[in-house]
Amino acid sequence: MSCFPTTFALLLLIAAAAKSAPIKKHVEAVEATREGMRQAVSWANGFKLVTGLGRESGFPSRALLDCAVMYEDAESRLARLVTGEREEYWSRDDAVTWLSAALAGHNACLDGLGDMRVSFEAHNLTEVIRETLGLYRAETTNPMGKGKGKTVFPRKPSPVQGGGSLAAWNAATSNADYVVAQDGSGSFKGYQDTLYTLSLRQFYRSCHVYGTVDFIFGDAAAVLEDCDILVRRPMDHQSNFITAQGRSDPNQNTGISVVGCRVRPAPDLRGAEGRFETFLGRPWKKFSRTVFVKTDLDGLIDRRGWKEWSGGFALATLYYAEFMNTGGGASTAGRVKWPGFHVLIDAREAEKFSARGFIGGDQWIPATGVPF
Repeated sequence: MSCFPTTFALLLLIAAAAKSAPIKKHVEAVEATREGMRQAVSWANGFKLVTGLGRESGFPSRALLDCAVMYEDAESRLARLVTGEREEYWSRDDAVTWLSAALAGHNACLDGLGDMRVSFEAHNLTEVIRETLGLYRAETTNPMGKGKGKTVFPRKPSPVQGGGSLAAWNAATSNADYVVAQDGSGSFKGYQDTLYTLSLRQFYRSCHVYGTVDFIFGDAAAVLEDCDILVRRPMDHQSNFITAQGRSDPNQNTGISVVGCRVRPAPDLRGAEGRFETFLGRPWKKFSRTVFVKTDLDGLIDRRGWKEWSGGFALATLYYAEFMNTGGGASTAGRVKWPGFHVLIDAREAEKFSARGFIGGDQWIPATGVPF
């Protein structure tokens, strides 16, 4: 059983929209994407009924429930682009962020279901979202006519306080566009896959993140500033990978930016750093994007800096960069020679990945009282 829309039907709608007047084509493309999201919710709920999976079924049921929630959340965000809400309350950058989040959520659903994907038709929705995202990414202003290409933040951003509530926050169910880890409040301790930056815009200030394999991962536009990144001792014969960013489309405005942080061995790794390779990251998805800016890198970082995911996958399409890092692991002399790796020398290029340049932080972070 599959209730996913066919590629042919929905892409025909988008192709027709592309020939329409600017406002009409964007509305029609978003409506096609919303319809795909609604059908995806029906598919997730219907598959549970057909297979008899209930809450007592454990992981499969929870994965399907997560899928339904993420699709519903994405559809409600996209509704802002075409129904009622005044255009002054969102910008072209907001539209790109919400569509990027829709794609991230869809990919997370497919990854979570694994062999339960049921049929290749699940990937049809991927193409519909990507086509709509491409329409908005090509614009330089709000296509509905009011914005100037500058993000507008009419709603109060959502700071996440200390005391453990940050770990409990769920990107799939939150109605907040932006999440802030308050100064000193966040400590994320794990091994593999510690901090999942799923989607939307995220800012982490003065946090502590512990882990081993891919322990900062996901597909948000995420900035970590003044954080301590602590690499733990992995299992024997394992390597450490700090990041695994999941950008799957070049039009997504997502990535991981590590600015003014400190990368150190955790206590359980001290004295044994030489036994385990530690890398800044590896490409989880084809257009993975990660930068380290003015960060103190301990000597435990391998001289190559970065590691392949599998063979030559994504090495020409990823974007990895370093700018003015310090410490024993900061030398770029022995770094990888991939087409997608860059040593930045222009401060203006690096500024694009600051909280201000990457997530529009100057427009919403001050209201939270968090320095940046």
